[in-house]
Amino acid sequence: MGGSHVCLPGRYKKYQENIADRNTHKYVAKKAIHFIQIEGGYNEDGKGVSIWDTFTEENGNIVDDSDGRVACDSYHKYEEDVQLIKDMGVDSYRFSIAWTRILPNGN
Repeated sequence: MGGSHVCLPGRYKKYQENIADRNTHKYVAKKAIHFIQIEGGYNEDGKGVSIWDTFTEENGNIVDDSDGRVACDSYHKYEEDVQLIKDMGVDSYRFSIAWTRILPNGN
């Protein structure tokens, strides 16, 4: 695979990943995300509305007026995302999901 895709809100940008030989260099490749950046699936499977959902709906709060309704759609593409992370040689991946998926009404 010649490169990987990094998700920008609502689209993918292709880039080349240059990773040093992990057998000779002692380091851990880490990645982290926040749900509003990648999750998508805005109102699926009982998810409630989060403060980020309402914040990003207001014009002018986000420079390009993007929101988290679709984002990178990791909600539907998680298997592809995991494969991309593996292909990038990432040792550690921290992800988050919206709390409103777990507690839709905040209770």
